Amino acid sequence: MSHWVVKPLGDVLTLQRGFDITKKEQRPGQVPVVSSSGISSFHDQARAPGPGVVVGRKGSLGTTFYMRESFWPHDTTLWVKDFKGSDPYYCYSLLQSLGLRSLDVGSSNPTLNRNHVHLIQVRMVPDLRLQQRITAVLSAFDKLIEINHRRIELLEDLARSLYREWFVQFRFPGHQDSAFIETSLGTIPKGWSVRTLGASAKWLSGGTPSTTEPSYWNGDIPWITSGSLTSVLLDSSDRQLTESGAQNGTRLVDKDALLFVVRGMSLVREFRVGIAERRLAFGQDVKGLVAHEDIEPLFLAFAVLHRQDEIQSM
Repeated sequence: MSHWVVKPLGDVLTLQRGFDITKKEQRPGQVPVVSSSGISSFHDQARAPGPGVVVGRKGSLGTTFYMRESFWPHDTTLWVKDFKGSDPYYCYSLLQSLGLRSLDVGSSNPTLNRNHVHLIQVRMVPDLRLQQRITAVLSAFDKLIEINHRRIELLEDLARSLYREWFVQFRFPGHQDSAFIETSLGTIPKGWSVRTLGASAKWLSGGTPSTTEPSYWNGDIPWITSGSLTSVLLDSSDRQLTESGAQNGTRLVDKDALLFVVRGMSLVREFRVGIAERRLAFGQDVKGLVAHEDIEPLFLAFAVLHRQDEIQSM
């Protein structure tokens, strides 16, 4: 273990705040604008060279992104200005492991201070060749994870197509022999009914336990935020609560609850919806829906996703 050293993160790399840019200021281009929730848009000018690393500073706090090409780091992020001779992907993996959300210095809107981040004591390998060997292993696993995510996305697309086919266009098996009736939403199969979302599920609001109380954190209960709600099936998060933390200042839901993002930069480009695969908690940038007993949770999820453009415009 003599290859390892402990030093302040600021001795390993230098973080700098990103650059503000409005939608009106952006011009058509191929340069990704990276916000705290990931690539939010594109521009024709870069402010940072690739490969680079971006960390969520405001909103989706502590999220970490590796950028292979040049990019524009948004004002809601910090980016690595100087790797100080270290491998960029190694630094990306190191930052991912630090649990930076615990350094929140904001009030209602989470904020990350780079000066606080620079003071974190990290255990790292200073030798570049050894860093690159470690990176080769980590990147291989990350590629496998990315492939699995793509497979899940394909299955999600297939499920959405099936929902549209059966429940919007009414081309379900045996539809040719079905009778139809007129309703406030138009023609639907006889025996079906129309009801509001509010009449189909119970609405729940989340919250954040005190980030200064150590006994609330690093448990085994996932705490879902806008930054960690990235797939339809939810069973993990980058932050975990203890049972005590889950009972103080947040909201717990059981398996099959529906969660969706209601605040954050990600809403600019998408409306994220997920289903709890296990008991978990969620923050105030997320809302919960618990389907009534006569509603299948997965059906409710795709019903909401089908109306996502309408919901986003509200």
